[in-house]
Amino acid sequence: MDHEGKYMAFLLYDLLINGAQMVTGTTLESRVALREYIDTSLHFLKYLKTGEKKGILASDVTSSEGPLGDADKRGKAKGQFGADWEVHVVPKSKSE
Repeated sequence: MDHEGKYMAFLLYDLLINGAQMVTGTTLESRVALREYIDTSLHFLKYLKTGEKKGILASDVTSSEGPLGDADKRGKAKGQFGADWEVHVVPKSKSE
């Protein structure tokens, strides 16, 4: 990787880690939060290819009204590495 590529990778890493914490308000350690997000993204891509729901995609909806719904009624699902997820929608199974 050339010098500019290393510099851009550093900036992007910092933006992803710190930006996610500012936007979501997460209190998770940044590597755990990023790992949860990446794994969930990979599970979604695999779902698009195979229809198999794994990880957080296999959970039930915990907050159908999304982040604007009543905070007392919003449930959480536990991610593989300990993150609490609010699940607003889940993909359908092939049988649905």
